[in-house]
Amino acid sequence: MKYRETDVYKFLLKLLKTSHNLQVKAGDFLSQYNLTQVQFNALMILKHEEKKGCSQKVLGDHLSVKGPNISTLIKRLLKLEVITRTPNENDDREKLIKLTNKGLKIITKIEPSYYKKVQTIFSEINHKRLKEAMAILNLIDENSKKAQ
Repeated sequence: MKYRETDVYKFLLKLLKTSHNLQVKAGDFLSQYNLTQVQFNALMILKHEEKKGCSQKVLGDHLSVKGPNISTLIKRLLKLEVITRTPNENDDREKLIKLTNKGLKIITKIEPSYYKKVQTIFSEINHKRLKEAMAILNLIDENSKKAQ
């Protein structure tokens, strides 16, 4: 049997195609707000860290973005005036990233419509199946880390 005919390969292709389609849909939706998916995700993380903010490293870890890429993301968000970057009072080497009022307003405006679209996409999948899918994705994620 050829590898391309195996269930694993078919599953992988479907997973990649679905991921790509979801990213395109999200990108199309967020483009009307002049945001990328990564920028939106960063703003959502910062919304949940609203009071204290978070370091550039922590934000990068949450987004799975490293080094120069997180620096570029931060610079772009600063240019949009949706975040601030200030020295951490407890550690001069670290900068804290926080949402500005403008950033909070934007994310508060986008969030309901975004989650309505997400709900529509997942509307026919019950809680049990979502948990099963999440368990499978977690296992794939863990195994992919071991395979590196």
